[in-house]
Amino acid sequence: MPSEKSELVLCYTTCSTTEDAEVLARELLSKKLIVCANIQSPGRSFYLNNGKIHQCPEVYLWLKILPKKLSDFKTEIESVHPYETPAVIYFSSNEVNLPYLNWANSI
Repeated sequence: MPSEKSELVLCYTTCSTTEDAEVLARELLSKKLIVCANIQSPGRSFYLNNGKIHQCPEVYLWLKILPKKLSDFKTEIESVHPYETPAVIYFSSNEVNLPYLNWANSI
């Protein structure tokens, strides 16, 4: 689990449309809970629901978070994500290049 000892936390999640991903990214940026969002499209997800295999188009969203914002980010993402049960997966960084980290901390 990411902690405040991480230099930067990456969060992976998905949205159903590019527009939803952009709205989510802008909302989190406006509250200064993330320093950057990367949106990748198109994608396709396969999953089980009620015993059946489903597939749907999805947009991948990578969010970069300063550890000191992580607790507030977790609360916010759960309340503003457009999915009822979003996958929100966190990755700790071991090392981030210093110029980028300095930029992220200056925001």
